[in-house]
Amino acid sequence: MKRFLIGTDIGTSGTKSILVDLEGNILGKSLQQYGVLTPYPSWAEQWPQEWINATYKTINEVVKKSRVNPEEIGGICISGLFAGSGVPVDENFEPVRPAIIWMDRRAQHESEYVEKIVGEKLFEVTGNRNDAYFGFSKILWIKNNEPEKWNRIKMFLPSNSYAVYKITGNITIDYTAAANIGGIYNLTENDWAYDLMHAMGIPESMMPKDFYAPQEIAGYVTKEASEKLGVHEGVPVCAGCTDCLASTLAAGALNAGDQVAVIGTSINWGVLHKDFPKNKMCVTMPYVIEPKKMYYTYGGASTAGALTKWFKENFASYTFLDGKIEETDFEILTEEAGKIKPGSDGLIILPYFMGERTPIWDSKAKGTVFGLTLHHNRGHFFRALLESSAYSLRHIIECSDINLNDNSKCVITGGVTGSRLWMQIFADVTGMPIICTRGNVQAPLGDALVAGVATGLIKDYSVINDWTKHEEPIYPDEKKHAIYDEYFQIYKDLYLSLKGNMKRLADISSSL
Repeated sequence: MKRFLIGTDIGTSGTKSILVDLEGNILGKSLQQYGVLTPYPSWAEQWPQEWINATYKTINEVVKKSRVNPEEIGGICISGLFAGSGVPVDENFEPVRPAIIWMDRRAQHESEYVEKIVGEKLFEVTGNRNDAYFGFSKILWIKNNEPEKWNRIKMFLPSNSYAVYKITGNITIDYTAAANIGGIYNLTENDWAYDLMHAMGIPESMMPKDFYAPQEIAGYVTKEASEKLGVHEGVPVCAGCTDCLASTLAAGALNAGDQVAVIGTSINWGVLHKDFPKNKMCVTMPYVIEPKKMYYTYGGASTAGALTKWFKENFASYTFLDGKIEETDFEILTEEAGKIKPGSDGLIILPYFMGERTPIWDSKAKGTVFGLTLHHNRGHFFRALLESSAYSLRHIIECSDINLNDNSKCVITGGVTGSRLWMQIFADVTGMPIICTRGNVQAPLGDALVAGVATGLIKDYSVINDWTKHEEPIYPDEKKHAIYDEYFQIYKDLYLSLKGNMKRLADISSSL
């Protein structure tokens, strides 16, 4: 009897797997972390073999930790980060180079080129804007700058599709990952936008042909993969989806109007709806449920948890405590930040450390610290970083024109929910009650549910209401919200004031 499911998410900072029973109880968890290659400013790459090794390891570990009979594992589903270019593979389906991932901003020239040759048609067909964030521009960058590697590339595979291939031997692509490539996917016809591909000079042969819904079975675990995964040969494997969708599903988003903010390394705030998008400020892709009927429109900020990790590693590695030097942890920094007043005593940070997506869409935007004085210490700086992410979320929500079921509350899921202070700051800045998911399992729980629906072991997606538990709402403090209103206006004005000099600085840096 099949009684267990495995959900795996290939994320930017690590791969997480869980094993659950049919009631959604988590019997085993595993996380394998890794880094991002940044050889130049605004570049971000990852070798896909790290993803695959982490997938093998974490699935193997959850099977062992849960102590279940491997014969009773009914299905596996894998979600993956938006891998930008995708994995460029050769004729043997081995990576030719690292994947250029979502946060990479190098392809500005290619984005400008596409604007000249395609123009408004790109949004009319794809429902998405033209920007260096999207995969098509990153693919063109490889074509323009690495011709020898380009000539070796047979195909580009999204992160979850590559993992499915390594486990099953089948070449597939799901609708969500295809749409996230951006300007070469027809959102209404659920197929490649072949005329746009031809105009850009991206060969059709470089994209997988077999489209799948996330919950469709893409293949079965091969004998070779079974030995590495610790599961039996023949276990069904779903096509999977983009990671933020699995997280959104895990948070309980099922119907048009539901909104969720997935906050980890970056921010993805999204809302479900059924109409073709009108706002170019946001990104749209099919949703994991009914991908041909339901859309997920979201705004993404390039950094959130990435900033706190960067600050800790580079500027706050150690703490002098009780006469001893100890390694700093986030609890220490959070305690210090909690003693600082809202607004960090006049310190504002623009979190554009990797350029920015929604709503400014500026590859040349730069991280900025404004208002720094000798009075400020690392507690001020850390709090200002937390506040910058909250300003960023508010900025994204305000630019959306999708009608919400209830725009007075927001579900937040992801790694940052473990910080009560940060969640309170999100509530105070946005003015909305914040509801956090309990357990912090994020995308893998959504993946496990997809595997259950795919294999028929779970009746339908509404089961997530029993699987996912929510914490009590965190309500905004009205006085603090009024303070943050003033800071938020300065936050928005700062970018407009500095935009020109940010571009000049970026141009000078790139010329050198």
